[in-house]
Amino acid sequence: MIDTRMRLSAVRDAGSAVIELLDVGFKPATPGFDPDNAQLEEDPEYGKCLRMLEDALKQFGPTETYEVRDYPLRHLESTRVFNGNKYSAIEISYKSNGTGQIKVIVQTPEYFITPIDDMNYELSRLEVGRRTAHGELAILVTELGSCAEALDYWVTDELDEAPFKSNTWRTARGVTPQAISNNVNSARDKLQDD
Repeated sequence: MIDTRMRLSAVRDAGSAVIELLDVGFKPATPGFDPDNAQLEEDPEYGKCLRMLEDALKQFGPTETYEVRDYPLRHLESTRVFNGNKYSAIEISYKSNGTGQIKVIVQTPEYFITPIDDMNYELSRLEVGRRTAHGELAILVTELGSCAEALDYWVTDELDEAPFKSNTWRTARGVTPQAISNNVNSARDKLQDD
């Protein structure tokens, strides 16, 4: 269960970090700044924003910033590791024109997924929440081997201040209380073996 809890925590923390990154945003380099003759970090606008992005990422985990040769951008990466296992990573490509991309990579028990990749859609707080939930559910489904068990467990046990508890959730799902209870108990038993 510790391994699964750590994976779920890493996904949630990554989602929170992405919200902070959205609050910082991406600022363009000062007009007239020549990245061929100076480091991007030296630009007053870009450099300040880069430091704020780095600070937000450091709250998630160890952070590294890379210069990308021949391109006016910086690549930032922060990784959440536990007992030598990489659970989650946040990658940012920040261009001198003030555009950027954010990607979250999550390790399920069997493979890596990318629940957040703003290259394919507009990234908003709501979308970050949806994509974070996607990552959590992917971990649980892979771990438990059952969509029903994963969803029932996630809704009744994992959500903070869950909007659904057993009675309202069973009504929403259209199943008996026993079906929900069986799924949740089975999930707990499987995760206890983790």
